[in-house]
Amino acid sequence: MLQDISKPAQINKQQLSKSDKGKKINGFDYSQVWYKDLFAVIEVKHKATAAEFNNAYVQLFMYTRNLYATQPNRRFAWGLVICGTMVEACVFGPNYAVASKKMDISTAEGRHEFVKLLTYWSFSEDYRLGYDPTMRRLKGLGCWEIEVPVCGDGNSKSNKTKVYYSNLMVTIAERLFGRHTRCFLATPDKPAIGKLLTVDDYSIFIKDAWPEADEDCSKDTRDEIRHLAKIKRMLGDKRPELEGMYPTIEAGGRVCIKHTGANSKAMLMQDTTRAILGDILEQSKATEMRALDTGEDNKDKDENAQMEQIVHVRVHKRIATTPIGQPISKAKSVFELLVIFADIMKCHNAVYKECNILHRDISMNNIMFRRTRDGVAGLLIDFDHSKDEEFDNGTVHDMRTGTMPFMSINNLENNSTRRTVLDDWESFIYILCWIGTYGYNSKTRRKYVSTYPLRIRHWVTDNMEANADAKRSR
Repeated sequence: MLQDISKPAQINKQQLSKSDKGKKINGFDYSQVWYKDLFAVIEVKHKATAAEFNNAYVQLFMYTRNLYATQPNRRFAWGLVICGTMVEACVFGPNYAVASKKMDISTAEGRHEFVKLLTYWSFSEDYRLGYDPTMRRLKGLGCWEIEVPVCGDGNSKSNKTKVYYSNLMVTIAERLFGRHTRCFLATPDKPAIGKLLTVDDYSIFIKDAWPEADEDCSKDTRDEIRHLAKIKRMLGDKRPELEGMYPTIEAGGRVCIKHTGANSKAMLMQDTTRAILGDILEQSKATEMRALDTGEDNKDKDENAQMEQIVHVRVHKRIATTPIGQPISKAKSVFELLVIFADIMKCHNAVYKECNILHRDISMNNIMFRRTRDGVAGLLIDFDHSKDEEFDNGTVHDMRTGTMPFMSINNLENNSTRRTVLDDWESFIYILCWIGTYGYNSKTRRKYVSTYPLRIRHWVTDNMEANADAKRSR
């Protein structure tokens, strides 16, 4: 019935990373901007061979990345593979890529199934087509209107939202799989007709992502939104000197989509990968149960069981915070860099000791700063991988989290030693070593060739064990 196409038999890695020549923003090529108006991607081959299907999948992967990058409101993507007279419909999500059974359009049955698919597409609601109805393009104002849930009580089905406006996306979701994180600079004030938003208008930072999470929000103890709400509650009045050194949450929660239920009443659906594939997964379960009841040796049974295993639940979350920071590459001197790091360490220490929250992803990208009347102030961001020690069950072994060059040795080795605040402090040391070796911006950057004999070059290897060995060696 379904097949996992996320790992074709042969993938040309150069093909997947290949870009046409053109203007790049954040490393992504925008020369073919017509992707922003596409609904689905299609690849056609002459022959219906396994090799041709495999090549078509690779092409669809490339096209779908462009779709995600140029369409901020894209939740998941549809695609078609046409090889000879065989047609497959494909669905691409944050952590899966699946294809339907083959429809042979040279037969009446195949044509019937294909026309039925096109009919469904023609009459489907936008959210079934892969679009996010909580983000709307206001053409007359030249910006996006973005709804951010307000779920301070942890209620995943709250219909309360705050509305923000943006025409500046600072992080794009250019990868095929993963969190699909998109970041926007925004304002709560609706712009006037004829007035385009500028950087000076923005005061809000919005992050939209699909992290792995428990479908039951009450069990989602590693939730950035929950962490930031706790930090704001415990540090807001108690430690005013830390204001602006951590993200202050203005709104946030799990994105819910309004739809009409079977009883014609308006309902809220939590936006998750399982909700997107709901009908497919239910069909898979039904086929498996039917095979068990009849004792059939059903080939589809194994395929559907695999389908259940590959879909790890991801939940669509959106959060709005202040203040807006700058990357440390914008620092004007080493002195400013030292002030920024001093603030970050002070903030990290307070968050851990007074809120029981361990950050667990200390990296250069998560250390930012803002300019004030008195100079600069550090800003520690991205609590996606954080853990609230208050809910820790004492488990010794833990998963790898963090950015590889700055991960602690215990983290890299994934050993049985419990992760503690010392792992975060170890990451701080590695960042300082990295900056001392490679610099922190284009003006201070050291040539890579001159660092080749140093062990630090192993910090960026794909082999985590080699990375750990390099850090253990003197």
